[in-house]
Amino acid sequence: MYTSLAGTFPVNVQVSLVSGPGGGTVRYSGPFSCLDSLSLVSDLARTLTLNQGRVQGPCQRGVVTLVPGPGNTLQFSFNGKGAPPAKGTLNRL
Repeated sequence: MYTSLAGTFPVNVQVSLVSGPGGGTVRYSGPFSCLDSLSLVSDLARTLTLNQGRVQGPCQRGVVTLVPGPGNTLQFSFNGKGAPPAKGTLNRL
């Protein structure tokens, strides 16, 4: 869910990770769409912390955190400058 001055609304998030220190990408779609790069900051205590760098679209730079959830899910959160925080559950495809 993404919360802005206009209210709270759902956003589809697709995270693709690569093995090693490379990171991956994150794609947002819904009321806005963008594709951003992810670079690994840390992998501590079952928590991945990644920097989100602007690649394409209206998204902002920030920090993405991924934590294992129940079943085959990840708990996702985003915090960045100039953009409202977002959080939700990702399902493995």
